[in-house]
Amino acid sequence: MRHKKWFLITVTLLVAGRLLFLLLNYLVDPFGVFGTNILKHSGTDNLRVMKYKYLSRNYNKYDSYVFGSSRAGVIDPGMLRKSLNNVNYYNLCVHSANSLDYILQLNYLNGFGAKIKNVLLVIDIDLMSDYSGIRFGEYMKIGHPKTTGKNETAFYLDFASKIPILEISSKISENIAFLRAPNYFNDMESGVLSFPNIDNKIENNHQEFIADSKGLNSDSINRAAPWVSWSEENIHLLKVFLKQAKAQNINLSIMTTPLNYNKMNELDYFIYAGKLYALSQLTEFWDFSGYNTITTDNLNYYDESHFRPNVANMMIARVFNYSTNDVPDDFGVYVSNKNILKHLGDLRKQFKWADEKWARAD
Repeated sequence: MRHKKWFLITVTLLVAGRLLFLLLNYLVDPFGVFGTNILKHSGTDNLRVMKYKYLSRNYNKYDSYVFGSSRAGVIDPGMLRKSLNNVNYYNLCVHSANSLDYILQLNYLNGFGAKIKNVLLVIDIDLMSDYSGIRFGEYMKIGHPKTTGKNETAFYLDFASKIPILEISSKISENIAFLRAPNYFNDMESGVLSFPNIDNKIENNHQEFIADSKGLNSDSINRAAPWVSWSEENIHLLKVFLKQAKAQNINLSIMTTPLNYNKMNELDYFIYAGKLYALSQLTEFWDFSGYNTITTDNLNYYDESHFRPNVANMMIARVFNYSTNDVPDDFGVYVSNKNILKHLGDLRKQFKWADEKWARAD
């Protein structure tokens, strides 16, 4: 009897503990999928789910969209409104976006009955070989079940049953820290991501910020080739997206993300150039990558991959020919299949300049 009693007590405690953790997971909502909104600030938000929910109720407020990854998160719809008349942009950036995301986003906006006049597509050339289809393993990157075809009940049970201790503790600590110094904003009404605390650090003591940032102070060449080509899946899906946008008479503008020189120093020229060439055979685009006045100035970056709002404003000014006086001449090249070889030749010179400036790492 004694063994049975202890067994029942143990099982009861385990079940009670599990239920309490499920409740904690739900209330803290580390990925923002349940919408409890008790703790409002998190660096682990699942933007695919959160923005789908928001737009399903508010799509009629917008007629134009920014598609891209978190790197495009600082592109301000307000700046786009200044550049273009009578448009209401929404920044639909999501973490690690690829061509599949573009199609899913376009499809669900169509399903809502949204009016889509313009799409500004921001492509991460360095990541276009990274294709992992519909993600079910990374909880910041799982799409809403109505976009992926997964059972909705199973979707929420999957999130509820996980034990993301690090993400829960991180969200709690972030919200406590937020009371002292706001660090991260995910503005659902505009879709924009902002980092006021980091901006303050950069403006107040830029050299200290760089010294504390591993990605911005390597100042060395360490070129690698982690991906041998632009994935066939991404090429095919991008073709599908471009064809669909054309069929819907969507005014499509395309640009590449400007990577900080420390990130460019990790990239193999021939692989990177091959991706730009492949893109030029599909569509015309503005290329802001490479080594130029903006990408070689750390003041323009949060880290080696994510540029700041001032850079986004210059990109918009260049693409839409709005107040370009403050945009350096070497920032932004319009690329087509007619000038791609010249552009790649210029890019090759930039890579050689970088190799000479920063000694190749052993």
